Amino acid sequence: IVEKFAQAARRLQKAGFDGIELHAAHAYLIGCFLSRVWNKREDEYGGQSLENRTRLAVEVLLAMRERVGPDFPIGVRINGAEYGAEGYGQEVPPPQPSPPKKKEPVKEKTDWARKAIKLNS
Repeated sequence: IVEKFAQAARRLQKAGFDGIELHAAHAYLIGCFLSRVWNKREDEYGGQSLENRTRLAVEVLLAMRERVGPDFPIGVRINGAEYGAEGYGQEVPPPQPSPPKKKEPVKEKTDWARKAIKLNS
């Protein structure tokens, strides 16, 4: 799967596109891996660990970057929240009348891709 994403990125670059966006939202494949609710895997790609759930997305992005080079823009579209499921948090909060507190942004530890993230809610 990782290689297929990388090949598709290269084909788009060769076709003359100015950049690409990895769609990791709205229950698409990568989005399902990111979800604490939907990802029921028990291997290195699943479970309650954020590192495990993001592993496929990181592998895909690294492979795409390797294939298209450092100067070709790569964006990522992710969900801002899983409404009704609260799947991205570490714990499922109890029902409450007011919106939950905003979570602290994840601090980036690597510089493996240009930073272009489209956040959907």
